[in-house]
Amino acid sequence: MVDESTLEVVRAAMRASPPRVPGPRDHVHKDECAFSFDTPLSPGGVYISLVSWQAYGSEHVALDHERTGCQLYLHERWTRVRLLLFVRHQQRSWPLLSSMSHTRLCNTAGALPASRY
Repeated sequence: MVDESTLEVVRAAMRASPPRVPGPRDHVHKDECAFSFDTPLSPGGVYISLVSWQAYGSEHVALDHERTGCQLYLHERWTRVRLLLFVRHQQRSWPLLSSMSHTRLCNTAGALPASRY
């Protein structure tokens, strides 16, 4: 739960410079830091400015704040999760490790229902 004093600081920043909502023709650059190669998968993640929609690594957020005066940022930090799937083939179960969440498996042995993958 967020402290009420923290919420009051956020509300004051939103009143001072309300965040813009991106339109259909606007681009939100949230995949990589504008100054370095930090991504949401980096240890510190990236901070996305709610005014300019540019992403900044944890080392460069202060630089953007000094330059633009923006006080509201969305912090994105992703972690990779290893999935453990079991595929049955010839009466055995072998673990199949996958680091991608959008992995598709061929259902040649009939071990997995086709509707799930």
